[in-house]
Amino acid sequence: MGTMGRPGSYNRGVHFAAVLLLLRAACACAAGPATVVVIGDVMLGWGLNEPIRNRVDPFRGVRPVLKGADLALANLEGPITVRGTAAKAKRFTFRTPPSRVAMLSRAGLDGFGLANNHIMDFGEAGLADTLASLAKGGLCAAGAGRDAVAARRAAWFSAGGIPVALLS
Repeated sequence: MGTMGRPGSYNRGVHFAAVLLLLRAACACAAGPATVVVIGDVMLGWGLNEPIRNRVDPFRGVRPVLKGADLALANLEGPITVRGTAAKAKRFTFRTPPSRVAMLSRAGLDGFGLANNHIMDFGEAGLADTLASLAKGGLCAAGAGRDAVAARRAAWFSAGGIPVALLS
């Protein structure tokens, strides 16, 4: 059963606070600088379907910043799936087609926080597809998983030789 951790654990204001605190502590011990970019919501479906079909690159303006960082993280605002049924109790449901995972990687993104209000928009199937698509694309994630233990597991990265944990 997929999960985002314990119910009510999501707090939009401090979503990436754990990453930033761990990074600050690590930088104090590091011999050299590291650049970490943390951005907000990323979703390559819904209102972007038509522009992407028309070859508009949604990352054109930020790609140099993302690629220039030692580590680039984002909030994945919705599942990566074509399966599942949209949550009936929600006004807005988001999803990204799996064919667009390569766009995330080409943009320079390394990992994603998944603990948010849209990751379960298409149920268990949507979450399972998301985890599989990210793994297949070589991208890491934290904040959701097959069970509570997996959902609470940190995703670890190296930024300029500094170990960084993403907790979402």
